[in-house]
Formats: sequence, C-alpha cells, structure tokens
Amino acid sequence: DRDEAIRAVLRAHGKRVRIGHLPLPVAHTAAGAAQRLARLLGRGESPLTRYAVDQLASSVVLDVGRAASQGWTAGRTLADYTTAVPGT
Repeated sequence: DRDEAIRAVLRAHGKRVRIGHLPLPVAHTAAGAAQRLARLLGRGESPLTRYAVDQLASSVVLDVGRAASQGWTAGRTLADYTTAVPGT
C-alpha cells in the first residue's frame, strides 16, 4: 500500500518515520504555513509543500498494460530501488 511504499523509500534513505494521516484541509493549511515560513526565513523550498500534500493525498494508478503488450518492461522496481540507494 501507499504507506508501506513511502516507508520503504524513506527507510532506504536512512529515515525512520511514523506515518500519520491528517484531514486534507489540515494538511493543506500546514503546508501553506510551512511554505510561507520558509519564504520569510529565506530558506528556499519548504520540506512540506501543498504540491507534496496533493501528491500524497491522491491515488494514482499507472496502467502499463499497453506499453507492456508492446514489449516495454520496467527498468527498476521499488524493491530494486530501495536496495540500490547509495549509502544504504
């Protein structure tokens, strides 16, 4: 599931996290505040953005069936990526 995929990627980068769920309006408000604060402090991009919230809140299913029927195969899998991250 999505939580486990996120946890696997973060673990591959040495980050141990507890994943929680917030109502979308709360997450959008927090992200907006974080972005404004980062801008005010001159820190560039905020670690939490409205874009990131939107990406994590929406389900996306990529159907590669047509590409696969034409001979395409994925070059990497999530498991392959998480074991190949440098420094892990």
